[in-house]
Amino acid sequence: MSSTKTPILPGNFYHIYNHANGDRNLFTCDDNYLYFLKRFKKYMTPYYELYAYCLMPNHYHMLVRVKDFQTEVGGKLIKDENEYIKKTTNALKKWLVSYSNSYNKVYNLRGNLFIQRTRRRLIKDDEDLRNMIVYIHMNPVHHNFVFNIDDWKFTSYHEYFTDKNNLVDKSYSLDSFGDLENFKFVHNDKNLILLSEMYDLDF
Repeated sequence: MSSTKTPILPGNFYHIYNHANGDRNLFTCDDNYLYFLKRFKKYMTPYYELYAYCLMPNHYHMLVRVKDFQTEVGGKLIKDENEYIKKTTNALKKWLVSYSNSYNKVYNLRGNLFIQRTRRRLIKDDEDLRNMIVYIHMNPVHHNFVFNIDDWKFTSYHEYFTDKNNLVDKSYSLDSFGDLENFKFVHNDKNLILLSEMYDLDF
């Protein structure tokens, strides 16, 4: 089960996800999706490693790992681990607030773009990690946007097959799956109904 109160601790993997508020969309054109990822790179990558993502019109899923405690980030000294933990939490807020403010300004909108609290779930082990990567990548198929996983553009699935413009850290994930061939096989073989029931997600 997910929680908004799960602490974000260094060294841990988390599934982070959220939904648009009401009937709104988070993304209405390609530029929105790309800008969302640019904001992620700016605010999140100093503190987080990205392992999988999928951006859908009204929600997103990200699988991240909080980097181990660092005494310096971006040229700024950090006194202790508690301060570092606060900064990792603030980075998440800054990423989403930055995107929300920009989106509302462009489309002349007001109010919360996202559901108020971002959900997060601790990843327990490597099996959990593999299942969550597959679930995230298969989300467009699960929601009937496409029939084939290859046909949805805004997912990290494609990044595993290229070295161009990668945001994702692929080495650990591929080691967990064994190799790229098995990575692809497992994605094509997984039962989405079972994965959905396993994680009890409402989007």
